[in-house]
Amino acid sequence: MGPVPEGTVSQPITNEDVKHLIHEWGRLHNDHASLSAFLPIIAEEGFEIRFGDVVLKGYAGLEEHQEIKRQFFDESHIYNSIDVKVSDGQAEAKSVVQWEASVRDASAPRSTRIKAVIHHSWLIARSSKTGKPVIVQHVVDSFKYLPGFEPPAPAKPAPHLDLPK
Repeated sequence: MGPVPEGTVSQPITNEDVKHLIHEWGRLHNDHASLSAFLPIIAEEGFEIRFGDVVLKGYAGLEEHQEIKRQFFDESHIYNSIDVKVSDGQAEAKSVVQWEASVRDASAPRSTRIKAVIHHSWLIARSSKTGKPVIVQHVVDSFKYLPGFEPPAPAKPAPHLDLPK
């Protein structure tokens, strides 16, 4: 890959850039995309995912996150809102997403559909290597199941699903 085009890193990040990245994050999760599919949209250095007291860092952290999420299938990320604040060459965003997925406990004969509303915070910056906007930080601020769409009692959801309501 050649050098970043002159001035690319200093170009402001737009609301559209941020919204595109957040929607792409959701699409890749819906598709259970490979780890390599995420690499173009996350920071090469300093990337982290936070939920509760858990902090997953870098590519290894993303891989751990993806392993946690393997228990879910037929996922859907429906973004209800994405609010963006751009300043000093980076952007902060808050999003509200309705997350839907199926989960099946090993002893259950059928899967269960779960639905939750998740509030996220995001930090977006330009990559110093590619000049493209990338996700630096992805934080789960709150997670709440919709009534009647909680996982079945024997199922043990991923730790990031047990955040304060």
